[in-house]
Amino acid sequence: MLMLGDIISQLDKDWFACVEERNLRYLVESGRIPTGFQADHFWNFVAQAWQEADPYDRQCFDWFQENRSAFQFKISSPHNDKELIMLHLDKHKIFTNKLFLVNIKILRNDHLLQQERGEQSLPLTKWAFISFEKDLAKIAEIAQPETWQSVQDGQYAVINSESPYPRLKNYLQQTFRRLQEEQKIVSVIYDEKPYRAFNTGLISYDDKEIFLIFDPNYPNQEQPWKLYGVCTPGNGIGNEILHQAFQDFTPRAHFIQDYNQSALILDPNKPIDQQIPTISDDHFLDHLERWPIAVIERELTNDSIAYTLFQHLQTLDNTNGQSDHAWMEFKQYIISHMELKLRFKKSIEVALRSSWEYIALKPWLIACQYNFGRHEVELLLPLRLQGRMWVDLALVITASEGSYQYKGRTVLTREMAYNNARLLSPLSPDHWLRGTTATPIR
Repeated sequence: MLMLGDIISQLDKDWFACVEERNLRYLVESGRIPTGFQADHFWNFVAQAWQEADPYDRQCFDWFQENRSAFQFKISSPHNDKELIMLHLDKHKIFTNKLFLVNIKILRNDHLLQQERGEQSLPLTKWAFISFEKDLAKIAEIAQPETWQSVQDGQYAVINSESPYPRLKNYLQQTFRRLQEEQKIVSVIYDEKPYRAFNTGLISYDDKEIFLIFDPNYPNQEQPWKLYGVCTPGNGIGNEILHQAFQDFTPRAHFIQDYNQSALILDPNKPIDQQIPTISDDHFLDHLERWPIAVIERELTNDSIAYTLFQHLQTLDNTNGQSDHAWMEFKQYIISHMELKLRFKKSIEVALRSSWEYIALKPWLIACQYNFGRHEVELLLPLRLQGRMWVDLALVITASEGSYQYKGRTVLTREMAYNNARLLSPLSPDHWLRGTTATPIR
């Protein structure tokens, strides 16, 4: 065992880090030890970097050792000033007074450039440290009841090991993104310390707005801020700062500029069936991977080659991009075989006609989403591909400027559509987007 404490002779005596030889060997073999370093030279460099760190950095290190199990320590690379070396350390399971080297990571130019862009362009997870288990649980606890866990969405069972509340995580990330666009992340100096805050747009069980308060993160951390507290006016950690520094309020995110975009507007002088949204000839196949498996298999019944391709496609690993290429080939096969293409087109046309007639008579069932790229509101139309009652997909439609004619842009799984619609407003308990495996339109 190579003891970092043996190398760093000037280091504080109340702690030292260790590296097991097998772990060090693995890091060298896997290329995680920076190029040009011999192991002994590398640790001598770490020792020097630590000794030259300012006192605040060292206090931060001590705090992490006392209160958390893990620590990240960043130092500049001696061979490349555009690289940082990040050491991931954890408490040793046996020698509890030691820190154990877990990993070494090189932060290259693109990462540093992203940090240099400034806070205004950072996503929430890069802007602030938030525990997606403990902190989201706290927000869910004080907010009015909602289903923040993802639900089974046909073949799309959402498995998210990082957060038990993936819907809430998505909601906060997208709300933060919009608040950044509107420059509504509020900054104050309170008691000689900087703070940031934003309005989540959520309402507590006692009908108060919920705010997140942030203070500066500890040195050498990736995010410049960390969550200080979750509060409402008069309650929760940070409510005194909210009251004294923010006057109990920061503005909410605003998505809808033109309320005509958020409503289904039809020409009263034309029959409803003449106003069905148009879909480009190949558009309905753009995201065939979002269609229910049973529907795809149904349309492939008379083509053994296509059916075999589809069965093989489902066995591929989706984590390494392998299936993406296979899906593209599968779609091209369908497009190039007119009979197959017409079967899929008819399937979506029948579903669209049925849904359009129903929604046109009950327009309050329409849902909305905000398109960040276009900076506009789009409508979500339910599509039932397998039966009269059950919703399988959501069709995104927008109105052509200056007319009543709607155009279909893409299809979303119900879980994707729910996340997008919830960003604008809560959905009623009986809404077609709030179902589980099968959602009836009421």
